[in-house]
Amino acid sequence: MAKNQVTEADLREYYEQWQRLQVVHQAKQARYEPKPATGLGPIEATISTHT
Repeated sequence: MAKNQVTEADLREYYEQWQRLQVVHQAKQARYEPKPATGLGPIEATISTHT
């Protein structure tokens, strides 16, 4: 840690931020509802919805 100039306080701060991001990500995953199938494969469906 000294080599990279990281303190215990830095680790605590970033760990807390990482935990908050994990909670947000898990909440978004829980609310995710797939769209009805269109007959396209996963790659084709991804391409058509993002273009």
